[in-house]
Amino acid sequence: MTSSQPVGLRPTVQDGVAFGLVALLGTVIAVVTSPERMPGEIAGAIALLALVGVLVAAAISADLPSGVQPVAPFAFFGVFVLLRDISGGTISRASVLVVLPIIWLALFGRRWHLVVAAALSFASFLLPSLVVGPPRYPASDWQRGLAWAVFALLIAPIVLRVVARLRSNGAQLQDTVVRLDAVTRGATLAAVVSTDLDGRITDFNPGAERLLGYTAAEAYERGLTLADLHHREELDAVASELGAATHLEALTMLARSSVESRIWRYVRSDGSEFFGRAVLTELTSADGVPTGLLMMAIDANTAIRTRQELVAERDQSNRLFEDSPQAIAVVDVTSGELLRVNDAFAALAEEPRHALANRSLEELSDTGRETIAEHLEALRTSSSGRTQSEWTTNRDGTVRHLVLSSTLLEAGPADEEPKALVTLTDVSDRYLFEQQLAHLADHDPLTGLANRRLFNRELARHVEFCRRYGPRGALLVLDLDHFKEVNDSLGHAAGDQLIISVAGIIERTVRTTDTVARLGGDEFAILLLETNREGAERVAEAVIRTVRDFVSTLDGFRRNVTVSAGVVVVDATQKSAAELLADADMTMYDAKDAGRNQYAVLDYESFQQPRMAARMAWTNRIREAIEEDRFELHLQPVQTLATQRVDGAEALLRLADSDDLVYPNQFLYIAERSDLIVDLDAWVIRTAVEMLAQLQQLHPGFQLEINVSGRSIGHAAIERTLVEELDRHDVDPTGLILEITETAAVANIELARAFAERVTALGCRFALDDFGAGFGSFYYLKHLLFDYVKIDGEFVANIDKNPTDRTIVRSIVQMSRGLGKRTVAEFVASAEIHQAIRHEGVDFAQGYHVGRAVPLPAFLDTYLGDTTVTA
Repeated sequence: MTSSQPVGLRPTVQDGVAFGLVALLGTVIAVVTSPERMPGEIAGAIALLALVGVLVAAAISADLPSGVQPVAPFAFFGVFVLLRDISGGTISRASVLVVLPIIWLALFGRRWHLVVAAALSFASFLLPSLVVGPPRYPASDWQRGLAWAVFALLIAPIVLRVVARLRSNGAQLQDTVVRLDAVTRGATLAAVVSTDLDGRITDFNPGAERLLGYTAAEAYERGLTLADLHHREELDAVASELGAATHLEALTMLARSSVESRIWRYVRSDGSEFFGRAVLTELTSADGVPTGLLMMAIDANTAIRTRQELVAERDQSNRLFEDSPQAIAVVDVTSGELLRVNDAFAALAEEPRHALANRSLEELSDTGRETIAEHLEALRTSSSGRTQSEWTTNRDGTVRHLVLSSTLLEAGPADEEPKALVTLTDVSDRYLFEQQLAHLADHDPLTGLANRRLFNRELARHVEFCRRYGPRGALLVLDLDHFKEVNDSLGHAAGDQLIISVAGIIERTVRTTDTVARLGGDEFAILLLETNREGAERVAEAVIRTVRDFVSTLDGFRRNVTVSAGVVVVDATQKSAAELLADADMTMYDAKDAGRNQYAVLDYESFQQPRMAARMAWTNRIREAIEEDRFELHLQPVQTLATQRVDGAEALLRLADSDDLVYPNQFLYIAERSDLIVDLDAWVIRTAVEMLAQLQQLHPGFQLEINVSGRSIGHAAIERTLVEELDRHDVDPTGLILEITETAAVANIELARAFAERVTALGCRFALDDFGAGFGSFYYLKHLLFDYVKIDGEFVANIDKNPTDRTIVRSIVQMSRGLGKRTVAEFVASAEIHQAIRHEGVDFAQGYHVGRAVPLPAFLDTYLGDTTVTA
C-alpha cells in the first residue's frame, strides 16, 4: 500500500529551500540591476535576508510558539524595503517580492498573521513615499501598498482556507490509510488478499500467510494469482456454471454479483486443503474504473465440520426416532396434538401412522381428557422439564398398562408452541409380574393361601376394627399331627401334596370373607371375622372331621395324619394381634397334649389352666434342661461340592428327655415366647465354640454353623457370650457361621443389620437361612451383611424333577454369586438332587444324602477319621 506525506502546520525543508531560492534570486536581481549599488544597504539587505533564513530554518526544525513562527516572513518585509530601495525605489523590479511573505503566511500561517502581513505590505509602500518622497517614491505608491494589503486580506485567506482544507483531508486520508493498514496487518485470523486487473497478488496480509502457508514475499516473487490459491477443479466447475472463459473471469463475475459469501476449497503452499468462507469484491478507482479484486476469507473448517456433525446427528436422531423399538411421538404441549410419531408408536396405538396425524393424544387413552390435561400441565410447570404418568388402554377387551414419559424440547421461535418428546412404554407384562410378585409376597406358593405376613396384617386390621366397634370373630391355629412321618417316609413330594389337599379342605370349610393362611410347614391359621365361640368351635370341628375323613381314604403313613386346633375368641381384653396369635398357638398345643385330633378353646374368663399348664410345664423343662446340661448339639455335615469333602457342619439342637430326643419344633416356640430363648442361644454358642475349637485342631479351617433366634439378635448377653467364648477357646472366628432365618431378619431389619456389623467385626460369618421362604428376600440380602445364602429346602427337594424349582435355584445362585456370596442347598436327599445342584453351581450341600445329624463322636468317626478328641 502507498501513502503520501501530508501538509503539516510546520513548513518542510523543501518548502524553505524553494522560498529561499526565490528570495535569493530576487535579491540578486535587485543588486545587479541597482543603478546606485550602495554597499551599506546591500550588506544590510543580505544580512537581514540571512537572518530571515535562520528564522525560517528554526521554524522548520523546531516547534516554536505561535507568536514566534511568523517572525521570519514579517522580517522579510524589511528585506523587501531594502531591496526595493537598492534597486531604484518605486521603479524596482523587486516590488513583486512583497508576495513571498504573504504566500508563506497563507500556506503556513494563520489569519491574524495575514492581517499583520497586510499592514506590513501597506506600510512597506506608504512609509517610503512619506519619508523619502518623490521622485524616488511618488505619493501614489500607497495605492500599490493598498492593493497588496487587499491581496493579503482577501485573496490570501482563500489560499489559507484551501490549504487548511487540504491539510484536514490529507490528515484524514493518512489516518484512514494507517488504520486500514493496521487492520489488514492485525487481522491474523482472516486472509486479506488484493490483486491487480491481471489477478496477480498485490497485497498479502499476515492472516493470509497463516491460512495459506505462503509468506507475502513468496506470493509477490512467485507472481501468484488469486486463482492459484483455489482448488482447480472447484474453479473449473464454477467457471463452467457461470459461462466464464477463465478462472479470473469467473472470480470477477462473482465479485460483481450480489453473492455475499460462499465456502471455497483453498490449497495451501504444502498442497493440503482447507475450507474457507470468502467474500470477493471488485476494487475500483475514485472514478469507478476497476483496478483489481479484493478477497477476504476466514477458516471455515470448524464450521464445516460442525455442520457435518450436526447433519450427521440430525440424521442419527431421525433414524433413532424412526427405528426405535420404543413408541415415540412429538406432541404439541398446548393442544396435545400429535405432530410426529414413529412406527413403534403407531403399532402400540394399533393404527397406521397417517391416521395418527393431527390426532390428539387423549384420543388414544382410556385414562380420560382431564388426566391428559393434568399430565401436560405438569410437564409445562415441571422445573426439570420432565414428567411421567400411567395410562391404560382397552382395545377389543385387551387391557394394556402403559407408562407415558414426556420431556420438553428446547424452545423454538418465540411464536412457536412448545413441543414435547413423548415415549409410551408397554408395561403390561411388568404390571402382571408385579401383581404376581405382590401375590407371592403375601401368599404361600405351595397352597396359594395367605402367608404369615398377610395373615398378620389382616389380623392386626381386625383387632383395630374390634377396638373401635366392639369385639367379634375368632382365631384358629391348626397343626397337622404326625406330618413329619409322611415327609420322612414318603418324601417331600407326598408331604407337599397332603399340605395342598388339607389347605383346600380348610378353604372350603370357611366363608370367602374369612382368611385362611399357611403360617409355615404344616401349620395353618383361620381368621373368622363374624362369629362367636360356638361358631368357631363348629368350624374347628368341621375341619378336624373333614381332614380325618379325607386321610382315611389314603394309604400308608398318611392315614395317621390328623389336625390339632387352638381356638381363641376375640374379646375385649385389648390384646394385640401378636398376643392373640400366641394364645391360639399355645392353645393348639393344649389340644396336642390332650391327645391330638381335637381342638382346645381358650376361655379368658376361666383360670386358663390348660394353656398355662402346658406353657409352664415346657418352660420348666427347658430351664431345667439348660441348668442340667441336657441339651445336645448334633452335627449334620456340610459338603463342599467343588472338592466333595466335608469341611463344615451345622449344629442342630436336641433335648435329651429320658430315652428320647426331643426336636426343637416341639419346644423352641415356647422358648421364643419367653426370655429362655436368650439363655438357650447362649448355651448353644458356648457349646458350639468349644466344639469348633476341637474340630479345628483336627481339621484347620473347619466351619461350624449355629442358629440364632430372632429374639437373640442384638441382645447384649449374646454378644458378650460370643466374645468371651471366642477369646477363651482361641478359635479362628471365621470358622463360626451364625445362621439367621429370613423371617427373623425381616422382622428386625435394622436390629439385624447392626448386630451383623458388630459381630462381623469380630471375624465371624453370617448365613441367611431359609432363603426364598419369603419374597422380601432380595431386599434383605442387599441390605444385610450375609456371607452365605442357604436356599430353602422348598426349592431343593424337587429340583431334579421340577423345572420351576431348578430355575429358581439357578437364579438364586447367579444372584448370590454376583453379590459375592456363596450358596448352600438344604434338603439334599438323593444323588439326583446332589447332581442337579452341582450342575447349577451351588457351593455347598447339606441333607440326608450327605449325612444325617449325629453327635460329635460319631461325626468325627464318620467324616474326620477315627480320632479321639479330648475334652
